[in-house]
Amino acid sequence: MRSEEGNKRVIWRQIVVSILPILFSGCASIVSSTDSLFSASDKVLSSAEEIFSIQQQEKTFETGTVVEGFLGGVAVDEPRAALVGREVLSAGGNAFDAATAIFFALSVTLPSTAGLAGGGVCAVHPAGEGKTEFLQFLPYPSNQSGGVSLRPSAVPGNPRGFFLLHSKYGRLSWSQLLVPAENLARFGYRTSRAFATQLARVAPALKADREARKIFLNDKGEPVEEGQKVKQVDYANVLARIRTRGVGDFYIGSYSAAIVRAVNQAGGTLSEEDLRLFKPQWVDPLQVEGPHNTLVLFPPPPNAAGAIAAQISAIAQNLNVRTLSEIDRYHLLAEASKRVFSYRQRWMQPDGSSSLNHEEILSEQTIETLAKSINLKKAISAESLRPIPIASPETSSSATFAVIDREGNAVACGVTMNNLFGTGKVAPGLGLLLAAAPDNKGRGYRALSPVLVVHKFKRAVFLAMSASGGVTLPTTLTNIIARVAFGDDNLEKAMQAPRIHHGGDPDVVFVEQKMSREIIDALRQRGHTVSVSTTLGRANAIFCSLGMPPPKKRSPDCSFFSDFRGHGLALGES
Repeated sequence: MRSEEGNKRVIWRQIVVSILPILFSGCASIVSSTDSLFSASDKVLSSAEEIFSIQQQEKTFETGTVVEGFLGGVAVDEPRAALVGREVLSAGGNAFDAATAIFFALSVTLPSTAGLAGGGVCAVHPAGEGKTEFLQFLPYPSNQSGGVSLRPSAVPGNPRGFFLLHSKYGRLSWSQLLVPAENLARFGYRTSRAFATQLARVAPALKADREARKIFLNDKGEPVEEGQKVKQVDYANVLARIRTRGVGDFYIGSYSAAIVRAVNQAGGTLSEEDLRLFKPQWVDPLQVEGPHNTLVLFPPPPNAAGAIAAQISAIAQNLNVRTLSEIDRYHLLAEASKRVFSYRQRWMQPDGSSSLNHEEILSEQTIETLAKSINLKKAISAESLRPIPIASPETSSSATFAVIDREGNAVACGVTMNNLFGTGKVAPGLGLLLAAAPDNKGRGYRALSPVLVVHKFKRAVFLAMSASGGVTLPTTLTNIIARVAFGDDNLEKAMQAPRIHHGGDPDVVFVEQKMSREIIDALRQRGHTVSVSTTLGRANAIFCSLGMPPPKKRSPDCSFFSDFRGHGLALGES
């Protein structure tokens, strides 16, 4: 039975729905000059669609199926998107539904890193007999990127990526899952600390773009601050079209042609051929054997961070990190990271792809050779390694989230605009922030790596996690994996623990400022040069100690955490 408060909400929404036609009748015929790419009839259509969206949301989240008991949970970089994901699970949606709704909500509330025009990768584990694999829909460069644009843009991958995820595994209707994002964009939302923090970093660049100013600056001409309201009506219309007509209209046909014109008008680089030919790819994961018949799964190149984290994890498991003391574990992770960043020179291409086959990167011989070279009591210099590790810039601008549901379906995703706020340009009439084209200066998708830990035989999932942090992303993952998947720490302790990073170049061990003086001194005594950093990386993770689904007659035992180093939110029940 619906509560009295719930009845009041429904009545209020019915009142709103009844007056919306009157409000829209006075404004539906007004079309601004920046919307010249789109017809007045589209504007009227979007107004009518908005009425439908409110009714649809009421149907989905007020009068629809309500799931009782353990629902699973979410961990997301931005709080409002986390709430959307949780609502989907409560309404009977599965992890794949929740992931889809979370992304589209993020595209509104955190467009700086999760815009519609970007791309990403998801680790996908269907419960039961399905195959665990990775879905890559990366924001590749346009075939027009070699032109004269000062800020070339990437090909949007997110719409087709999440449409494919949902079409293969989703349960709720596509339109239901886009309603929350559309309403956030149309009616506005209060800026979160997560977004306000990122916006403040690039405010001068955004002020230079007229369309960006309309969205991201307040009445005083300053970037919107935490708690201030943002509306994105043009973008709401884009979401309405995707909701009602699917993503095919975005990639093929008259609407895609209008998108291409708007992107190029904003100084981007995109062609109709780029959109038509873009195809997400299902790929097999890189696998590392863990204890108790578990597998730790990482994405393959061109998500280079996945291969790096996989090698570090394999070395740690080879040397039985589970049995080591705290100082020995930190020393091992530093020495393993140093060697793996050296080995990276053998295979990684500028775009993150590999010149070696994936099996060779994680072969028993490769891991054994790297592990045997480590002295657990003494550091070696990076210059003594062959090849000598060379720094390669990586953008730390990505958004991550993880979802596990009551059935044992699991998704962990990382999405990016290839640069914070992409190109900094917004397509007129669309409200669409353009993703930057990848380059050799750090912009790109190499630093994306969601992770799953699953049982080798029983199809249970134990850990779903994704992290951001640029060059520190692989070591962020391995710091947590060493404690949770390979060790005996619970997720809270693993997430709170100080992290360590060594990228080979410079030959310095970076530790978080929470690291104890005892550990820092011990690292120096072993020959490390140590530098203290405020924080290293950021992760969202869900850990189920018994696996999901749990063994018969056992209740789920899951923990949900969004890193305290960020401003996200985790919601779930243990």
